[in-house]
Order: sequence, then structure tokens, then C-alpha cells
Amino acid sequence: MAPDAAAAGSADASSRALVGGCALLLVGDVARADRLSQTVLARHASAAGAPVPLLRVLRDLVRARPGDFEPPWVAAARVELRDTGTGPSTSPLLDALQTLPAEPRAALVLRGYAGLGAAEVAEVLQVDPPTGERWSDQASQELAARRPDQWAPGRLVAELRSAAGPAVVGGTAATDRAHGRQLVRRRRVRRAGAALAAALVLVLGTVTVLDRGAEVPQAASSPGAPAPSPPSPTPTGPEPVTAACDIHNPSCQATVMRRWRTAMSEVVVAHLDPEGSYFTGYSFSYDPRYESRTFWAGGDGALGLEVFRLHGGATEVYVQVATGYDTAVRCGATTRSRCEGQRFMNGNRFTLSTTTQVERGIEVQHRPDGDQVITVVARNTTRGEVLDVTRADLVELVQDPRLRLPVI
Repeated sequence: MAPDAAAAGSADASSRALVGGCALLLVGDVARADRLSQTVLARHASAAGAPVPLLRVLRDLVRARPGDFEPPWVAAARVELRDTGTGPSTSPLLDALQTLPAEPRAALVLRGYAGLGAAEVAEVLQVDPPTGERWSDQASQELAARRPDQWAPGRLVAELRSAAGPAVVGGTAATDRAHGRQLVRRRRVRRAGAALAAALVLVLGTVTVLDRGAEVPQAASSPGAPAPSPPSPTPTGPEPVTAACDIHNPSCQATVMRRWRTAMSEVVVAHLDPEGSYFTGYSFSYDPRYESRTFWAGGDGALGLEVFRLHGGATEVYVQVATGYDTAVRCGATTRSRCEGQRFMNGNRFTLSTTTQVERGIEVQHRPDGDQVITVVARNTTRGEVLDVTRADLVELVQDPRLRLPVI
């Protein structure tokens, strides 16, 4: 199958294979790519077999959540047989793709492997076409600089298709529909407690694994991104991330974002997980809750991220820093709860959700010194080990002076 022939199609057999290939190029692991692609396809499968636009499927694929790698129809206990003689990866290109920034990697896969045009890539990534083209060109140039003999632009498409070869999307359209029905049934069962359907959205390729001194499976990760070590719980003084490059360059923006999110995750870990025993990664998506394009142009905006446990964890913490209330996420919007303003005895004013249990979600919003607005949300988004987080913990966290936007 030629990937570009399926670009405008629906989720039929050929496009299911295309989705599987994209997933493998994005996450770099056959088993996890298979589970991810099946989950995304199942969510879009209908009992009537109505076709689903492929661009919609790909849009969900590049915004995967941790739960997408552990589908509901997979039994809790699972044994996988692996050929230990082949090593963790058989494709140098797959390994190289995982070191690229998330947005350029996704743009390159969508254009080079899936064969999408500039407008379609922009629609999937929800950016303007010139930005999507810049990201794809950036990824191609970085790869070509490493292996000019094999990954030159003229040969890269063929190399992408070869690297995606091991991806196999299991099941048939009927199986996808059955999985979809299972998702609906399980969602109904969990709706009262839950949190799966309202999870904080995580972007494939934008999860960075935190270094805990042990090997952690790298799903949807960027191994080349900096890995923060467990910091001291006591702030040593605000040291905002400062851009040392041309901020109008998308590559510079990606570099600043990785540094900033690494620094912000360290602050969260310092307050909520000082022993470094729970959180293992951070993530973000492509929508304004996580990155406002206007911010990079010198205007108002907001940046955010989520800190979570990649395997077996239920609790996620969303942190957003905004230039003001106009660009900040509204308190209560994430957990669908009511918020109230309170002034503490030290004179500080906070906006707090009326919920006080992490199972229902806790939100705290604060504007220190009338400046930038800090929003923190802690809630359980799936089943697993729960982190003991209180509203007092979040009130302390939002007052940390290190929670600042990068200086551009």
C-alpha cells in the first residue's frame, strides 16, 4: 500500500495499516504502537460501519493518552514473548525519530510517511500550514545531518516506509467495532467515578520520562529531552528559563519549551513527590491550554504541562502559567466543579474548587503580586495507584516563585 493513496480515505483495511505505521514511527515500539493504533481505531469505529475520516483518526493518534497504551479490552495480566537477541530496536531511523522534538517528528511522519499535504498536516496538528511545513523541514534536516548517505530527503520517504514495516494493526473492522462497544460499556460503568473520558489530554511524542535511576519503558517519549533529577523541596530562588536563541525559529521554541517543562515538572515533584517515588514523566498537547502561539509572538498567552506516572498511576497534575486571567484556563472547567475565591490570613487570595478529594479533582488558581496566573489541577484520570494530594499541597505549590513563564 502506498501511504499517500490512503490519505484522504476512511478507516478501512488499508488506512488501518497506515495508522499502525504512523503509530510505530511516532512511538518507536511495535507492541505499544499496535495497542495505540487499535485503541484509536476502536474509538472511531461505529456499529453501522460508517467510514471515519482518516484525518480525524490521525488527529487522535498524535494526541494519545497513557490509557491508550493499555486498552480496556486487554486483560490485566499479560505475557509478551520477545526475541532478546534482536535488542530494543532493529531500525536506526526509529531510534533517531524518537530523539526529535514532538511536533517536527509528527509533521515529518504525517507528510513523509502518510503522504498528507501541507493543509492536511496543519489540520491534524491544528496549526497553520507554514508552521507544519517548517516542522517537517526541520525534522528532515536534522535527520539528514546525522546520516546524509541514507536519510537524505530524496530517500527519507522510502526509509520511513521501511521502518514502519513491522507495524501490524491486529483485528478486522468488526473487531474494531467490538472494541468500540467495549469502550462504551466500560465508560458507562466508570462514568460516576471517573475520569477516563475526561482525562487531561496527553500528545503522542510529547511525553518525557523522568530519570529515577531505573530503566523505564519509553512510550511516546523523547529520550533526547532533559531528564530532571529529584530536586530539593525548598525553592532556592526563582531562576526563570530564558531563551538564548531566535525565538521566532520553531526549533528554538521547541528547545525553550522542553527546558521550561522540565523545570516546571521539577517544581511539581519537589512539592508533591519529594522522594521521587511516584511521578515518572510529563506531557503536553497542541491546544492553547498547553501552548498559546500568541505567547511566542510577544503577546498574551499560556503554557502548560501534565506530570504523571507512566505505568500504573491514576493521579495526574496539570500546571498552567498564563499572562493573565483572559488566557488562563477557567477554574472549574477541567473538573467541572464550582470554584470560590478565598483570602487567607497572610493576605494571599486564591480561587479554589469546592472539591477537596483528588478522586473528584482539586483545582487551585493564584495570581501572585497581580502578575502571572498559576493554575494547578490534580485528579485521577484512570485506575491505578493514587497519589495522596490535598488542597493544601496545591495551595503551597502555586505559591512557588519558580512557576513562571519563560523569558523570551
